[in-house]
Amino acid sequence: MRGEEGFRPYFLRGPIQVELEVEDIDRSVDFYRGALGLVPSRASTGEVVMGLDSVGLLLRCSRPSRPLSIWFALPPWQMRRACMGLKDLGVEVTGPRDQEGIRQVASFTDPDGHVIRLVCEGGPEVLEETAPRRPVRPGGPHREEMWAGLYSDNAIESMPWFSRELDGELMDLLPSKAPLPGRFIELGCGGGTASARLAALGYQVVGVDIAQGAVDYAKRRFEGFGPGLSFRQGDVLAPLEGLGLFDYAFDRGCFHTLPPERREVYASNLAAVLRRGGRAFIKVFSRDEPGQWGPHRFAPGEVARELSNYFELEEELEASFVGQLVSHPKGLLSVLVRK
Repeated sequence: MRGEEGFRPYFLRGPIQVELEVEDIDRSVDFYRGALGLVPSRASTGEVVMGLDSVGLLLRCSRPSRPLSIWFALPPWQMRRACMGLKDLGVEVTGPRDQEGIRQVASFTDPDGHVIRLVCEGGPEVLEETAPRRPVRPGGPHREEMWAGLYSDNAIESMPWFSRELDGELMDLLPSKAPLPGRFIELGCGGGTASARLAALGYQVVGVDIAQGAVDYAKRRFEGFGPGLSFRQGDVLAPLEGLGLFDYAFDRGCFHTLPPERREVYASNLAAVLRRGGRAFIKVFSRDEPGQWGPHRFAPGEVARELSNYFELEEELEASFVGQLVSHPKGLLSVLVRK
């Protein structure tokens, strides 16, 4: 693909690493971490390697002699989140727009003059319903539409938070904090893997997700798994009716997407389905996770304060989110007891 005069174009769609000359390496690391969610994976004198999924940049500290034009090929969900995140950071983004009818392109410039283009494969209809019109943290009236779009447009296994295993830090807590027998509700169950793993351990489990597509996928994948597992479409910001009372609740990354003004509603709805003395295991991004990409970050004790009208903090642990990203974002896992 031909770039404009003075630029050498690179098109990143696989496990490729491109070297960038940058004048201030700390500034560039902060920029790419905040703008695209790239995370340093290795560092040496004058160099930092940053990666996201299967692409990477090698940042080398030296005055740029020639700017580069770099093209990132992204799936629709990643294109949408990148544009939203860049605009939230005040970065001027051009597009997304159709280019020759074959792909959607958005572009911006980094602090050293390198032009970064984000490319979403497909015709102009690909981003028709996914253009960046709403915040990265979907908490408004379009929450259900936004999540439904994510799960209808993309393979669940490609989602950045997807994991085939039960959360390891929750697993470590189960023997002491969630003795069998018991009923578990998983809030934001996605493809249902964690709910199925909990059911396999002997719990009665109901997985709830706002996206009907996620629920349908979970039902298909785990059909016939047994009477101890079921899935239901539901919004944590609306009453979770007809489910009965649960002994335990698990939330791996749902609470931290909500706007602060809706957290009390979440707390009330969760308390309504959890018996007194029951435990909620809530995992969120930690304030120690760099950048502003993605969900809200929380300081130690902050989750407990937000839910204090209904819950008491029993324990809080440093944690991480293991999914499809190269790095594992830093998190906090709170164990809360229903008053």
